Amino acid sequence: MTKIQKHVEALKHKRRDTRRKAAYTLGKIRDQEAVSYLADTLRDVDWEVRSAAAWALGEIGSQAATPDLVNALRDDSGGVRVGVAQALRKIGDRAAVPRLIEALDDGNEVVVAEVTNTLASLGEKSAVPAIRKLLESSDPLVHMTAARALRKFEGE
Repeated sequence: MTKIQKHVEALKHKRRDTRRKAAYTLGKIRDQEAVSYLADTLRDVDWEVRSAAAWALGEIGSQAATPDLVNALRDDSGGVRVGVAQALRKIGDRAAVPRLIEALDDGNEVVVAEVTNTLASLGEKSAVPAIRKLLESSDPLVHMTAARALRKFEGE
């Protein structure tokens, strides 16, 4: 039995807390072998488990997770979408950029702020026009995050 096997098996447990803890543990172990199992867990029925899987994938940092994380930017849960944006920022794979730019239209201001931060962290200048448009937002979090991101781009 490999060092991750029991945690991988726990991802299928009937109890949500067991699945969530297993995902967090796999993220702490940071074994590339866990990526495909955690990617599957992005489709768990429970949003907390999906969020934990996104966090774990970000901790592992494998670009192999990018396609599954990009798909998870459409998750029903804002909490999951925030975690996905953070994971994509940690991974740093520019293949996610087109979908991240689309996600700037997400109706959840926290998601938009995290996606903006991810695009700024990636230094993705193609996102500047869409981020500049966020300055028109009446939401203070979105406006402030967009302004900070644009300052970062101007400083480069």
